[in-house]
Order: sequence, then structure tokens, then C-alpha cells
Amino acid sequence: MKSFLFLLILFPLFSWGQTVTFTYDVAGNQITRVYNSTGNKQSSEPIKEFQDLTEKDLKKFFPNDIISYYPNPVRDELFIHWDLIDDNNVNLVEIYGVSGQCLKKVTSFNENSIILSFIDFPIGTYLVQINYVNGDQKSIKIIKN
Repeated sequence: MKSFLFLLILFPLFSWGQTVTFTYDVAGNQITRVYNSTGNKQSSEPIKEFQDLTEKDLKKFFPNDIISYYPNPVRDELFIHWDLIDDNNVNLVEIYGVSGQCLKKVTSFNENSIILSFIDFPIGTYLVQINYVNGDQKSIKIIKN
């Protein structure tokens, strides 16, 4: 119990000074993201339209991952792109809340990409699961702000 309280007291010290600032246009779309760490390092990343995305813009959990996505955290829409391996097509994309409840199922999309709307979902953490024809599944954690 003492070690738990010790960590609880020290936790704010490790995150002190780290901030993320977002800028939005008049329609409510996120246009910039500025991260300020304790070293006062600032970076600004404008939000791009989906048709303007390049391979460099898409994020992956691991460099060899076949699923890439943009942006995370998401405000309104999430773009997901996946590589087709051995003609293993995707047949279902599902969004789950932290409680494990399936919030949305999508069965119609392009061959290797989808744009998911997060407008109706409250701020929080979500799991997007991609189901393949052969039974394989991949999932990514998405944050909505």
C-alpha cells in the first residue's frame, strides 16, 4: 500500500510540464497539434485532408504492420488503410468502446481502405477491429478528443 501511495504522489512530477495544444477551424476540424514536453520542444503538425495523405503521414503501431491510420487522436473522421496479403480481403470493420460493447459495424468499404466517422461518439478511447475473410483479426486503439 505504501508503494502505491508513493507512486500516486510521484506520478504528477513525471508528467509536469507536458502539454498538447490543438487548434480548430470554424467547422470544428482539428488543423494543428502542438506538443510541448518538459524540454520546451515544440512541434506543429497540420491536419491533412484524406486525399492529400502520403505514406509518411499514415501512422502504424509497428513499422512492419499492415494497418496504417490517420489521425490519432481523431476528432471527426478516421482514415484506415490496410495491405492485402494473399488476397485476404477485409469483410468487417467494428468499433468497440472501453466497456467492450460493439458501437458500430461497417461491411461496405473500398478494397483496402475506409473512412470511419467518430462524430457521434463521445471523447474517449476506442478499439477498431478489422476482420479478414480467413478469420484473422487486427485491432488498433484510437483516441477521440
